[in-house]
Amino acid sequence: MNIFNRIYELHQLLASSRYPVSRATIQRELECSESTARRTVRQLRDNLGAPLIYDRQRNGYIYQPEENGVFELPGLWFSPQETHALLTAHQLLDSLQPGILSSHINALTTRLKTLLTQHHPGHADIG
Repeated sequence: MNIFNRIYELHQLLASSRYPVSRATIQRELECSESTARRTVRQLRDNLGAPLIYDRQRNGYIYQPEENGVFELPGLWFSPQETHALLTAHQLLDSLQPGILSSHINALTTRLKTLLTQHHPGHADIG
């Protein structure tokens, strides 16, 4: 799992939890070592500005409440499943009414094709 996916998964874990998340839980959920879990927490907090604190009493990490709402990662992030669902919905809509979303989704499909070509060169389904 690359660092961006790991950060995304950690954010999802913390955002969906009502209680502090222990380092052991982070390691288990992200399927990583202790040092990788610590590094991912540090990158989320220090590089992306997440209001992430460690609660010693409850032995876990939690997002500190913000006055303007819930912390969100910068930019637009989709999990692989969300990306697949979006592209499937686009394909279905395009078969019903061609071009209905093309102007809105062309940049995304171009970017996805570029990423797929870089990571899976020569794959027959990419085109």
